[in-house]
Amino acid sequence: MKSSLAKKIVAYSSAASAVLVASSASATMRTMELEPDSVIEMGNVYELDFNGDDIVDAGIAMASYGGNPWGVVQASGVVGAQYATRNANVYPYAYVLSSGTYVSFGQNWLSNQGNLFFAFTPSGGSSTGPWVGQTSKYIGLTFQVGGQQFFGWVNITVAPNNLSLTINYYGYQDVPGTPAPAGTYTSIENRSERTTSIYSFGRSIKVSGAKGATAEVYNLAGQRISQHSLTSNNASFNVDTKGLHLIKVRSGGKTTTQKVYL
Repeated sequence: MKSSLAKKIVAYSSAASAVLVASSASATMRTMELEPDSVIEMGNVYELDFNGDDIVDAGIAMASYGGNPWGVVQASGVVGAQYATRNANVYPYAYVLSSGTYVSFGQNWLSNQGNLFFAFTPSGGSSTGPWVGQTSKYIGLTFQVGGQQFFGWVNITVAPNNLSLTINYYGYQDVPGTPAPAGTYTSIENRSERTTSIYSFGRSIKVSGAKGATAEVYNLAGQRISQHSLTSNNASFNVDTKGLHLIKVRSGGKTTTQKVYL
């Protein structure tokens, strides 16, 4: 266990336990620590499976848009607002949260964001956005399991040049609707990186680490919309329909499932 995490659990126990008890006596703040930390470079994504059910709940990516790096978070809801850049373009972005900030119903939520930017480098410009150069801060997000809403957060560090980001750990409250204090926990487990990554960008689905596999696209009604053969380890294909989709990548008897927004 990292010393910074050890310190956070002590602070959390003494300062915030009464709030959580009042919220839900049975809630457990579960945190997944990455060993080693996951460094995400341009074109890669880290898939977050909060509750260990092998279904990806959210994704953090460094995407390439016009050859420029863009930090992207994909989730059913993210704590954030609209950010105006120096060239007057406006993008949705994730708030920079500090340790101890509660992720809950009372926050300002951006819902159903397919690509919510938090650090970006516009064409011909310098790196901008509230996340550039931030160290060990938190993105607050929500995900759903069985129609129930859960709150969680992700600890990340963004390089000053916006060419990479590092994910250290992430966590969630395991009782639906219970506020999740960023950076704190009552249980911890180690997680390793997933070998297959799936995320959306614009109208495209991008799949890495799955050469020779088959990708299937489903709508919320469970109907298969399309099927694609992946001929490289960095494959992509377009999907015409908008909204929430389920992507299943099948290879050698193993299926990786990811929810994406288009």
